[in-house]
Amino acid sequence: MFLASLAQVADHLAKVYSAYDPAAALHMEEFARKGLGYSTSMLSSAHEAPHTLPLPSAEEADEWKAAALKLLHVAKQADPKWFSQWPDLVRNRTTGNGGR
Repeated sequence: MFLASLAQVADHLAKVYSAYDPAAALHMEEFARKGLGYSTSMLSSAHEAPHTLPLPSAEEADEWKAAALKLLHVAKQADPKWFSQWPDLVRNRTTGNGGR
């Protein structure tokens, strides 16, 4: 859920960028899809046996998460109204990741 909530930020930035920077919008769309894929794979592995989706490596997921966390500041500057209404990051119960 944490990665999915971060993917929402990238997805929204893709919409913001689409009007004036299509290349950046495409990059954000791809970035959001990757994070959503990571989230789906991890949730699937936790709830299904046998696992049907390959899990990303911890390094891949951590790198994506670090890059996505940097987007919080970008989103706040690019669309302050959306950012103030965004429900925030979903915290992981076991790791405590999340929050602004």
